[in-house]
Amino acid sequence: MEEKKYYTAKEAREILKMTYSALRHQVNIGQIHDTIPPGKRQAVYVKEDVDRLQKGIERDYYTAQEAETILGMSYSGLRNQVDAGHIQSFTLPRKRQAVYVKEDVDQLARELKAFIAIKKRNPTIFAKATTRKEIIESTKLSDAIFGGHVDVDRQMSWLEKNPEVCYVAMNEDKVVGYAIMLPLSYEKIEKLLREEEHTVNIDASEIGDFKRGEAIHLYLGGIGVTPGVTLIEKRTYGSRLVSGLMKTIIDLGKRGIIIKTLIARSTKPDGIRLLRGIGFTEILSSTDKKNFILEVEKSGIKEIIQYKQALKESGVFTFPQDIRELPKSKGRECS
Repeated sequence: MEEKKYYTAKEAREILKMTYSALRHQVNIGQIHDTIPPGKRQAVYVKEDVDRLQKGIERDYYTAQEAETILGMSYSGLRNQVDAGHIQSFTLPRKRQAVYVKEDVDQLARELKAFIAIKKRNPTIFAKATTRKEIIESTKLSDAIFGGHVDVDRQMSWLEKNPEVCYVAMNEDKVVGYAIMLPLSYEKIEKLLREEEHTVNIDASEIGDFKRGEAIHLYLGGIGVTPGVTLIEKRTYGSRLVSGLMKTIIDLGKRGIIIKTLIARSTKPDGIRLLRGIGFTEILSSTDKKNFILEVEKSGIKEIIQYKQALKESGVFTFPQDIRELPKSKGRECS
């Protein structure tokens, strides 16, 4: 008996569990080849292609429950990994629930395992930058990542004005990441977003203070990790920076510091993924950089909820009140 080489449309649909239109879509994108036999009006579908696609559907994806178990995380954590671009997910034909690319899930599981091992062996420390040496190492990182040149003396003047604006991630006494978080007027931030002015030229007098009961806007003037390291190390250092910054923000709430917005911008894919992963929303930009904002009053991400709870417990302010009635920071307008 001659080996079967083709399936009818009905057979292919039953094997792949998809509609006729979905089957034709697989043909249109080149996943399945079809042909019309001599003397026939209906197309048939290459058996090898159909069988291969069916095996691929079964083999190449995990269900949400399987992915959660492998990664040791909740469904919301899994979806965060999708949003951050670490895992691809799809909805298969005639299915309602998304599936997750097996290769991506397995790779992330390996990275998380290595991440935990590295973290235990060489813990990364998050701290305020307080010395000239730390600022020099931070500016070298910034130059390597973004190009240009950041003036060390200018950043030291920022620390003299407000010692809580520059942060570093340290591993084995070496700066492996840095972050700059500046309290600025909203008008100043708008000029930075439009590139009418630049972060490297900010004068210390333009940087605000963290004063109990005053509303502020925070501008993430820079965040990055040392280049040339492994992906696992990059994620380790980046994770420590983010968790450290979020703890800093929660601590500001405990001190009664009212944060209205956090604003940042980036052109780097890693930076864009990072901001989206944290919970920032992209806003319109008039430049080639992408602008992002996190409106504290509206945000429901876990760390911002913790910040709002800490602020409430400080006795200074409780969301939601009419934030427009807040006192303006002295010498700076918060709008």
